[in-house]
Amino acid sequence: MVKAMVLSEHGIKLIVTNIVGGDRTKIPNGVVGFHDVCGGSFVHQDISETYSELFCRKCRFRKEFPNTIKTLGQLRRHLLLVLSMSSTAPAS
Repeated sequence: MVKAMVLSEHGIKLIVTNIVGGDRTKIPNGVVGFHDVCGGSFVHQDISETYSELFCRKCRFRKEFPNTIKTLGQLRRHLLLVLSMSSTAPAS
């Protein structure tokens, strides 16, 4: 099973493969999936006591998120919320 998750307002996607438990699947440490643009591997890693990131090994794109997010479903919902807030933000 292959699922895509939009990571940015520019439409950059994480392609997640081999999801056994669907959105309840815990985000693995290490390779999570692939970058739709460059084909690089997205790696999940903790970057502080409170934040984790998805990091593309090939092009270095990164997306930070709170490390209280533990499953792919929680990550998907968080990204949708963040993207919806950024698209409605007033221009400065």
